[in-house]
Amino acid sequence: MDDAELSKALKALTAGLQEEIRTNSVDLAATSILVFDWLLLLNTEYELIWKAEWKLNKFLYLLVRYTPFFDTILVLLRHHLFTMPAPVCQGVFRAIAFIAVIGILAAELILTIRTWAVLGKGKKLTWIIFPSYAATCAVIATTLTIHAVNVRPLLAVMTIRAISVFRNRGTSELVRVVYRDGTGQHPYRNP
Repeated sequence: MDDAELSKALKALTAGLQEEIRTNSVDLAATSILVFDWLLLLNTEYELIWKAEWKLNKFLYLLVRYTPFFDTILVLLRHHLFTMPAPVCQGVFRAIAFIAVIGILAAELILTIRTWAVLGKGKKLTWIIFPSYAATCAVIATTLTIHAVNVRPLLAVMTIRAISVFRNRGTSELVRVVYRDGTGQHPYRNP
């Protein structure tokens, strides 16, 4: 091996090691944030969620809250088990995608239910908003790139309603938090 080939091989090795370090750093940071957030809210979650009666909202909350743990475990296995056979790696990748889709659909349903409740649970609204969610599920199940089709209109309706609520200031703190969190955080989760 001459000097040029050796230099090229060392550059490739260095680039690969740098990419591995970046991947490990991102994995560690993401896992740390996930666990920190879970620990931070565990006591409140126990009091408000785990002790509550089983209903659809509780199930959806737990689904959205805990699917990232399964997803994270699979991502870490995929990134750090170098001896994983190709068919196993492909299966793990599919499981990660499936878990992500389930989490997204559950989160979208929570947003849909919240918007429906905030707007008064009207019969006409029910016939519009839930079929829209069902259609979005079909789209999300086939491609994750178009899921904003349903989210953006819901966010717009929530924002318009939130402006009205904040202007009147006659609503409870809970309602203000629902509007603030529902409209304020959503753009960061779905850019």
